[in-house]
Amino acid sequence: MTKRGEYHGLIETIANANNTNTYEKLPPKMSKDMISKMKDDLLMIDVYYMNMEDQDNGKWEGWYADHPVEPMRSYRFLHGETYNVPKGLVNKVNAMGAPVRSGLIGTDGNPLPLDGKMKKTHQLIPVGAM
Repeated sequence: MTKRGEYHGLIETIANANNTNTYEKLPPKMSKDMISKMKDDLLMIDVYYMNMEDQDNGKWEGWYADHPVEPMRSYRFLHGETYNVPKGLVNKVNAMGAPVRSGLIGTDGNPLPLDGKMKKTHQLIPVGAM
């Protein structure tokens, strides 16, 4: 909890309704690959969170539940804090981006994005890489 009384890190865990490993029903090669990916994704690592746009109040909130049987986990990251999270969540957050705006307004009154242009807004950096 922060000085402002804000909880962060792992906020909530909910059991996954899928209680069977559906990877076992895949063809043997694909099943082996998916199980290997799941083990890699669930490896816990220490990371430092950076909000690229708002260093004062920046945060990321979201769920991580990419594999069957594993519980669904809700996280909140605050800029400048260190967390111990699954490697798959790190990959997920680091792959996110926000569309770069063109400065033009559409007929619906909303800003139009530049096609295919994304800017990095959130980043989780492994502690050893700093």
